[in-house]
Amino acid sequence: MLEGRWYALYSPDYTATRVMELPSCRDIAGEEPRSNGFCPVEYYVPHDHPNVVKAGHGGRFGFVAGCLWGDDSSWKIQHLDLSSVATGVLVRKELFGYIAMPAKTARLSECISLEGYDPPDYEVADLAVEIRFDLKTGQHRDQF
Repeated sequence: MLEGRWYALYSPDYTATRVMELPSCRDIAGEEPRSNGFCPVEYYVPHDHPNVVKAGHGGRFGFVAGCLWGDDSSWKIQHLDLSSVATGVLVRKELFGYIAMPAKTARLSECISLEGYDPPDYEVADLAVEIRFDLKTGQHRDQF
């Protein structure tokens, strides 16, 4: 819910996130399909998280997990700016870099904590991500 209206995220094509208005199911915003685009597999919009609601930000942002078409099999986490969906604008950003969800995490919402979310100074999220290290050198190893 955003500003008293309900919306749903969906993917009518394997490389596009779209927004539909509810209950009409009218498509109102989103991305156009791209042959080598980002393939969304799961969405998380913390519209009812107490800290987010208290700040008046319920439904204004979210997260998407998925992969770039043709890359490895891990799911990457990206940010969704939903603040302008009513005017037809949805923005997906690789805001956190190219980070992967932990392989054994069942749901996107399980690797995102908003306990420290306290605007205006702390619009923060803690993300549990998969990072690979070389055990001989301690150096970060790119798993991709």
